[in-house]
Amino acid sequence: MTPTDTGSLVIYYNKDLFDKKGVAYPQPGWKWEEFQQMIQDLSYEENGTKYYGWGQAQGWNGGYGRSTTFMRRNGHVEWDRITEPTKAFWDHQDISSALQFLIYDAIANDWSPGPEVVEGGGVGLDTGRVAMYLEGPWVMPRLRGELATTPEGINFDVIEAPTGEADTNFTFGHVHGHVITASSAYNDQSWDLIKFILSDEGQTIIANGGRMCGRPDNITNIWGDIASSVYGFSNTAAFADTMRNSSISVIFGEGTQLGAYSGGPITTLWDKLLGQTETAEEALKIAQTEIQDLVDQYWAERSQ
Repeated sequence: MTPTDTGSLVIYYNKDLFDKKGVAYPQPGWKWEEFQQMIQDLSYEENGTKYYGWGQAQGWNGGYGRSTTFMRRNGHVEWDRITEPTKAFWDHQDISSALQFLIYDAIANDWSPGPEVVEGGGVGLDTGRVAMYLEGPWVMPRLRGELATTPEGINFDVIEAPTGEADTNFTFGHVHGHVITASSAYNDQSWDLIKFILSDEGQTIIANGGRMCGRPDNITNIWGDIASSVYGFSNTAAFADTMRNSSISVIFGEGTQLGAYSGGPITTLWDKLLGQTETAEEALKIAQTEIQDLVDQYWAERSQ
């Protein structure tokens, strides 16, 4: 598949909320512990209105694919391999501590809006009530410009996600593209079209159309100037560098509930944490067995 356009996940932050609370903006190379402290420092209530240091995602509660960079921050990976894994390693302290803080504790302590608050609307970085979230380039129209949620827009910038001991960015890298089927009667014409789409001219059309370019170099050289001038942020390199270093959560073939963002026991795990019915440690012990059972089933069906 060709990389027609992409979407890297970066940390968006509301500069005005940072300034109001006297919290320094995150800097390149920042760590998980700094991120944790900022979330707490940026959570407060004023005149009966709650402000949150962290939001799982813009307008929804996030999911597995949004959490891998935090789960894997110290180098532990929840599978034996990313593509069609045979073993699950979810019951681990790194995963437990990440999910406990980001979801369970964050909601319990009003550091992050919970499902009921999110469903009620009006709470997000785009409304000025959330200081940070992990999102892709597609949310920027809600922050600045004619489609912004608020008339004044949000004074924001972005930065790569914080890292842990592994010092690596494990965020989910979204890629959209095209393929040419072997049975196509128009292989030559299709190839000419794909070459045009991937050329500088084609990628400029992609960028002006509101999508991020397909390669990190073009994100820097083409998309960055366009996006920063329209939406008023500075750190375009965060998108290019994140795309250059990012990964994916997991890849399975057809026939399993397990997916890159959720599915089966992974969805149940998130529901428990969002609903505050079990701690991460408790929920992961159950999820580990259930996830491994589905992995075993996946391979058993392929051996028949």
